[in-house]
Amino acid sequence: MDNHEPESGPCPAAEVAHHRVGQYWARDRSPDPAPRGRGSPLGAADVDGLRNAVSAALTEFLDRQRETLAAMDASLAPVVDEVCALAEGGKRLRPAFAYWGWRGARDAATGEDDAAVLRAVAALEFVHASALVHDDVMDGATTRRGRPATHIGFASRHVSEDLDGDRDLFGTGAAILVGDLALVWSDELLRRSGISVPALIRARAVWDTMRTEVTAGQYLDLLRAAGGLPGPDGAMKVARYKSAGYTVQRPLQLGAALAGAGPETAEAYTSIGLPSGRPFSCATTSSACSATPP
Repeated sequence: MDNHEPESGPCPAAEVAHHRVGQYWARDRSPDPAPRGRGSPLGAADVDGLRNAVSAALTEFLDRQRETLAAMDASLAPVVDEVCALAEGGKRLRPAFAYWGWRGARDAATGEDDAAVLRAVAALEFVHASALVHDDVMDGATTRRGRPATHIGFASRHVSEDLDGDRDLFGTGAAILVGDLALVWSDELLRRSGISVPALIRARAVWDTMRTEVTAGQYLDLLRAAGGLPGPDGAMKVARYKSAGYTVQRPLQLGAALAGAGPETAEAYTSIGLPSGRPFSCATTSSACSATPP
């Protein structure tokens, strides 16, 4: 039930999706006017710039949360440390798709500030971190991105600090709470990103759908691992909701919502996002790769 994209090397699915979004953006669109507001738009090929902007937004937000938790109790430091460690890794695919979904649909003369949008789409990394932590608990995984999985790390802390009770139960409980906190913080970062209130309201519909789907997809994956949802149809259903939708389709649609685009754009992004998200599904549900889509 592993729930993450490959951690190194080229990502063909991302390249294909980026190309398709670029084609949609270029269709019947004139060049952008001069940038308005505090943030200047990134260049079309500035992948490193986007990743750096997302990382900076996450770091700034987590620094504030570290202060908040430290004011509660010093023993909460490992909790924020763990979320920080989870937020450091990954390719930033979901924020990238959301950002380019916004760029492909925006009205540059009246739209949102670029820097605010980058902070908003960075919140997707917390949704992803939450899914990874919970997935590792369900799988009984021991590592994540070259370090101990969250529940393993906290179980080791239980031993090193000579705490009472069962170390594995402590590790599992701590990991569940870390994942929950990452999900809570995804909402807070989106809300505090600096996007306008109308944009935030538009984004919430896609945001809520995406988070419901990925959580439901996690349960369907758990059920399938236990013998439920057999066959290719079951595999495709798990892949659709657990990975394909929230990796490409919904981030693209989130960007469209931030831009104030209509249903035609959302439908176009679905036609791009679901086929492009299918390779990510193959990484999590291998039988989906050979199944015929419904």
